[in-house]
Amino acid sequence: MRNGGTILGGSKYERVRLGGGGYVTGLRIAGTGNQKVLVCRTDTCGGYIRGPNDTEWRLLLQAEINISESLMKYSYDRGAGCYDVCVAPSNTNYVYICQVGYVYRSPDRGASWVRTTLPVYNNYGANSGSRTCNERMNVDPANHLVVGFGPPDVSAAGGFKYTLDGGDTWVSHPDIPAPLQVVNDKDRGMAVTFDPESGTTSGRTNHVYVWSYGNGIYRSTTGVSGTFTLISGSPTDIGHMLARNGALWTGGTSQSNQAQLRKWTPGGGWADVAGVTDTKHLAISPDGTKFISMIGSSAYRASSNSGASFSGLCPSVGRQAVNIPWHQTTNENYMSNGAVVWDTDSNAIFLAEGIGCWKCNNPPLDGAIPTFLEDSVGIENLVSMQILVPPLNGRIHYLSQDRNVLTRERSQWNQYPANAGVTNVEALDHGGGIDHAAGDENWLAVVSSKNGRGNYSSNGGASWTPFTNVPANVLPTGGQPATGGQGFGGNVAVGAPGNVVWLPTGNNIPSFTKDGGATWAYCKFGGEVPPSTGMRWHNQYSYQRLQLIADKQNAGTFYLYHVGNQAHDAASQQFRGFWKSTDGGENWTRIRSGLITSSGAGIGIDYTIDAYNCKLRMPPGKSPHLFYCPGDVDADDTHANFGISFSADQGATWVDWTGDMNEPLDFAFGKAAPGAGYPAIYAWGGLSGVRGLHRCIDFNPSNPTAATWQTIGRYPGGDLDNGTVLGADMQVFGLCYIGFGGSGAFRARYDYTLRMS
Repeated sequence: MRNGGTILGGSKYERVRLGGGGYVTGLRIAGTGNQKVLVCRTDTCGGYIRGPNDTEWRLLLQAEINISESLMKYSYDRGAGCYDVCVAPSNTNYVYICQVGYVYRSPDRGASWVRTTLPVYNNYGANSGSRTCNERMNVDPANHLVVGFGPPDVSAAGGFKYTLDGGDTWVSHPDIPAPLQVVNDKDRGMAVTFDPESGTTSGRTNHVYVWSYGNGIYRSTTGVSGTFTLISGSPTDIGHMLARNGALWTGGTSQSNQAQLRKWTPGGGWADVAGVTDTKHLAISPDGTKFISMIGSSAYRASSNSGASFSGLCPSVGRQAVNIPWHQTTNENYMSNGAVVWDTDSNAIFLAEGIGCWKCNNPPLDGAIPTFLEDSVGIENLVSMQILVPPLNGRIHYLSQDRNVLTRERSQWNQYPANAGVTNVEALDHGGGIDHAAGDENWLAVVSSKNGRGNYSSNGGASWTPFTNVPANVLPTGGQPATGGQGFGGNVAVGAPGNVVWLPTGNNIPSFTKDGGATWAYCKFGGEVPPSTGMRWHNQYSYQRLQLIADKQNAGTFYLYHVGNQAHDAASQQFRGFWKSTDGGENWTRIRSGLITSSGAGIGIDYTIDAYNCKLRMPPGKSPHLFYCPGDVDADDTHANFGISFSADQGATWVDWTGDMNEPLDFAFGKAAPGAGYPAIYAWGGLSGVRGLHRCIDFNPSNPTAATWQTIGRYPGGDLDNGTVLGADMQVFGLCYIGFGGSGAFRARYDYTLRMS
């Protein structure tokens, strides 16, 4: 229904239930009974909390819900992951989190937040190689306003920080140097722990330990603001340390590896714990008598005598899904732990690991097999790679890192999938590209990092079969990263069933098959096979890049965009540009020789924009219309002149028609609005300074620059993540799906009962 030129109603975001699939890298617990609080951190999408009255995990920082957007920094290094989060043992209302470059404080378990005065720092590296180091930030167990913090900053401004007033003021401690510099600064860091049995002075815990990478462990007996001295012989690289009853325990390394469990006491110095050479994380029960020394796979050795001796390593680890079925069926035999903690008032341990959080009641201490129960409802941290919504059947295929592809019916958006990926044989199978055939939406092809690296389905994704063979530049087995010039994943496009064009990662040249993957041959461009090196085709498996598509109205017709190379040498000039094939991908004709984005048009030597997260799409039923965006490079709209380009002549000429729509990361086509003649267009980007999801319902190919945009919303559920991939429904107007860089997916649903503001 329209009122003048506006449709009555509004859109609302709804969380698509996928389930925790990225890495939960840290976990804390404090309090007992109705004061017990758990918090955890992820390497992709922030921190979560579960209090005594919560039925599931809640996202901690939620823009415009519990914290003002003005206190957030939207553009930051390495995604929206959480560097650390901790809860105050003496007052579990107080929670501290380091995310998006700042440290924040909540006095009410995340209901509201204050940004502390610690200056912004962009390089916390929540997704770095040291992401499972614990604990980088810690609250004094005797005082909820005293916090120690160890950033990875290797500069003169680095080193240990502390606050005595909840973050209103911070002090750089002069006794503890910054960590030593390595190739990647974010891959090392610091940690801090308190000994709760050491007594207090002026309401602060006496004994404090701080580790600085490359320097060692420093100890204070006069509190966090007191004098620290280097412990002689202390390890310079650890992954975890705990202090209890006058002793310090260390294990692991900053690179998430296992290491000798060591114990230090003031009178006895350092001693290796016999038989425990493989500690990654350590948990100690509240009474200090039970110890868990966990290795990388979440198997563990246990002690029931305060660490005097340990059992043998349990032979394996069992797991049982409680709410998220695919957590049971996926290959997670190697449960890569991020932290382990002992429940403060029950005989149970909680585990943070690769697909969420888990709980083991009455953990066996005799070397028997423990069973962990899935406990991850509310955590959503899959990294979205592509969303495919075939226009006729309403099925949604979510492509992600770690778990490949999850296929759902439209009605199942609020249900967890039963299975994830094309098979449970392989773990950590990163999805690359997916497409359906022209005329048969049940025939699908998906390319990924393992399981033969390419699979097809003839039943809509219910089951998958590996291609019999793969292109010559793709390894038939094994996983990423590619070596020796071999590729994997990348983009895939399907013409008629069995006709597939595959552009693998690693800047490898594309191949085609016309017999469902039995035989492959390299594509020819202008009659020649391009050189196998020196070109920028599809560089990184982690890029949400879509530069190869199939025309579903004309089976056998494909389009491909190639940026060439930065040198602009002879080979680059020969093969750069926009190409079309009408014979199933075997032979290609160049339609345009230059780049699409204006920075390179006419010059053709600056591909720094088009070479990353570009998207090429054709609206269903509108061949030969083509749309393209270079993709957001920095998430802060600094390249404000880049929007979505339109071509009515198969890619020969392009016009950027989006006006104030800047730096969209992706766009999608959905059912036309009532009375409109062209599909609705959805985009995630910046519109007049407002970054979020926007919609155009009046696009006219005869006058594209006259189109207008509406902002649907931003920060779904308060999520600070960036919308990286989109898909929209061609049967239901206003239904759009958004996949995020590290927090799963939402859908935006148009509701005629709502009023648009």
